[in-house]
Amino acid sequence: MKLSLFITLLACFILSGCVSIPQDIQGNSRSLSEISYQDIQQDVSRFHGQEVRLGGKVLNVINSQNETLFEVAVLPLDYSARPELGTAFQGRIIVKANKFIEPLTLKHHLVTVLGTVTGITNGKVGEADYQYLTLSLQGYQVWQIRENIVPVNDFGFGGYGPDPYWRYAWGPMHMFYMPGWGYPAGPMFQVEPQVVK
Repeated sequence: MKLSLFITLLACFILSGCVSIPQDIQGNSRSLSEISYQDIQQDVSRFHGQEVRLGGKVLNVINSQNETLFEVAVLPLDYSARPELGTAFQGRIIVKANKFIEPLTLKHHLVTVLGTVTGITNGKVGEADYQYLTLSLQGYQVWQIRENIVPVNDFGFGGYGPDPYWRYAWGPMHMFYMPGWGYPAGPMFQVEPQVVK
């Protein structure tokens, strides 16, 4: 009991050190985490010139001599400002940086940007007209996806547990194969993607 409590506390301590927001996208306002893409879209004029933090997947990058534009399909951000995997895209933004950024470091990657709202610009998605929210870049963080192997039950090795990860069970007269309670059979771990720096 004491060992499991110690392991739980240690895990919480380690995780707490890993969830801070990177300095380049921290910004100067504590309310940044409370402003969503939908909030801005509903009243762009209210947020014009205001610092915001948005993120998602970079779809396209256009470079000129001293400027980089990149298109981001927006995803919700978690408490550490990382795009949330497995959630629906909310819309698209165009981010303008007053410098050259190597497109290979951005395109098809997950990113969180800190920027000021500059307005709306008209564009196209395929053949459809689309209004992009535009930001002037202040800072950004590119994320990677790491695959973690995690246990799929709470019982550990050698215990008893319910289906679907447990197959050999006791019947009325003898041991037979059925869904139910018994010894573990089949995979006890699964791969879980995680967004990391």
